[in-house]
Order: sequence, then C-alpha cells, then structure tokens
Amino acid sequence: MTATKFIILITAALMISACSTSTTRNTILRDMAIGAAVGTFVAQTRDNNKEAYTSMYAGIGAATAGVVSVYINAANDDELKRENQNLKSKIEQFQKQLEPQLVQKGNSLFSAPLPKEVSTLVEPGEWKRYKLDQWVQDQNQPNTWYRQVEMFEIIPPVAR
Repeated sequence: MTATKFIILITAALMISACSTSTTRNTILRDMAIGAAVGTFVAQTRDNNKEAYTSMYAGIGAATAGVVSVYINAANDDELKRENQNLKSKIEQFQKQLEPQLVQKGNSLFSAPLPKEVSTLVEPGEWKRYKLDQWVQDQNQPNTWYRQVEMFEIIPPVAR
C-alpha cells in the first residue's frame, strides 16, 4: 500500500468518526483529517517523489489544521463558559423569586399579635407569614390557574 492510499484511508476513517459527534476533540480530529486530505491532494500535483511529498504535505496540513482548530475552539469554549455562568445566575435569580419570603413571625400573642385574617381560625402558637408570587394549576380543571401571593405557616403550641 502506498503512502498516498494509506493517508487517504486514515483521513477517511478520521472524518467519519469525527463527524459522528460534535465534541471539541472530534472537531479538532475532523479538521486535522481535512488538512491531511488537502495536503495529500496538493502533493499529487508534484511530478516526482509523490509519496514523500504526500507524507510531508499531509503532515503539514494536519498540523496546521489542528493548530487553527484548537485556537478557534478555545475562543468558543471561553464564550460558552461565560454564557453558561450567565444562564446559571439567571436560574438562581428566578429560583429566588419563586421561594416564599418571610415577612412576619411570632411565637405567642405577647411577642407579635396574630394577624386578623387568621385569628378566628386558630389558637395562638408559633406562626410565620410569607409573601410569594406563583401560579398553581387547578388539579380538577386543567384550564384553571390560581395565583398564590401569601402563605401562613401555623405551628400549634407544644406541651411542656
């Protein structure tokens, strides 16, 4: 098998394997295979010592394509990392908006009076009042949504 056929075979195998998934490593391998193929075809224009020129030009083409690909992908990786951090901060901010915010708290009528809205429903114990803003779908009717804006957590008195 001549060097030209061997390089074309290796190049074709690398291109097929690198195109199956699109990771950074596979992208670099694909670019190197394309560089080797270009080098091989350029070497075929030589009149003498085609095999030597094929090996040399294929190696130079693959190395050049690998360096250029690494340089280009490094810039893309930095951009992807910045975008990923930005999206993570937006997700954290969105999750904080969904969490209830404690606005009042008490453990007896002496420390903080029970709000009027719930004074007829319970006997005083420890209680917490939260503000929240979320939409909840009615389980019985899928086209009905309720907006919840306030939550009371009532903990009955504990016997000592």
